[in-house]
Amino acid sequence: MCSKIERTEFKVYPFHTDFQGKLSMSVLGNHLLNCSENHAVNRGFGEMAKNGTVYRWVLSRLVIEMFEMPKNGDKFFIDTWISNVYLYFTDRNYRITDSEGKAIGYAKAVWAMIDQADRKPKDLHELHGTTIDQYIDEETECPIAKASRVKPLAEDTYTKSIDTEYSDIDLNGHVNSIKYIEHILNLFNLEHYKQMSVKRFEIAYMAESYYGDVLKLYLRDNANDTFDAEAQKDSHDDAKNTVLVRCSMKFE
Repeated sequence: MCSKIERTEFKVYPFHTDFQGKLSMSVLGNHLLNCSENHAVNRGFGEMAKNGTVYRWVLSRLVIEMFEMPKNGDKFFIDTWISNVYLYFTDRNYRITDSEGKAIGYAKAVWAMIDQADRKPKDLHELHGTTIDQYIDEETECPIAKASRVKPLAEDTYTKSIDTEYSDIDLNGHVNSIKYIEHILNLFNLEHYKQMSVKRFEIAYMAESYYGDVLKLYLRDNANDTFDAEAQKDSHDDAKNTVLVRCSMKFE
């Protein structure tokens, strides 16, 4: 039996960094997702095909809180483990440590396993039996708050629209989870990032978008260097737009 926690070592390369030489939030997000998949696959509850149906893990919520971001050339580690399993969802935690073992950040995520055809969450115990339960770790600490509930943003917070392009689309045929993070962070200019960095980033995924969709992005300044953001799929008519993601950010 594998251990409940999986550790993966990383190194920050120049093409992983932002203009200040720090690991970019989007690359960190991709690392977290890759660690999640490897942890699940290595323990027998990864992506699967059953009776001709393909089931895949999808991200529902993610919160990242960093005390220090790794810099170009740094080695660091990501530990990940499952802290709870519900009917349709799992809570997954992450710990990011530097080369000397000091915790420099944590993350929490909520995942669901969906039927690739109907895109609906499925009963995890029906798919995996008790395999997943034996890897629940309720003892290892992840000392950050869970994701909050972001209130809807008003129309006067509309900032800009963008088209979804080839590079936005992933294996599942919809806009990649991390691409939303990039689009939201791009709402701030370079001068903003020269003055401060993202301390905490929360995102809730509410609906999917596809190639050719137009995304309307909204940004609300809550003062004290905190912001909320929202991405909607433009309906192009009188119908109500579909909310895709809502985010909350804290800078320092």
